[in-house]
Amino acid sequence: MGDSLSSDIKGGNNAGIATCWFNPKGLKNETDIKCSYEIQDLSQLLDIVK
Repeated sequence: MGDSLSSDIKGGNNAGIATCWFNPKGLKNETDIKCSYEIQDLSQLLDIVK
């Protein structure tokens, strides 16, 4: 999980693990980097890890 597509999410993808982009401002992902999950509030993480 992280707030940077280029380092946190890309790093997770390179490691072959599920990723979660913390995007509190609701920015549009205009990169080719794909995340498994996207959340805008940290409380949403609970639904993912359950």
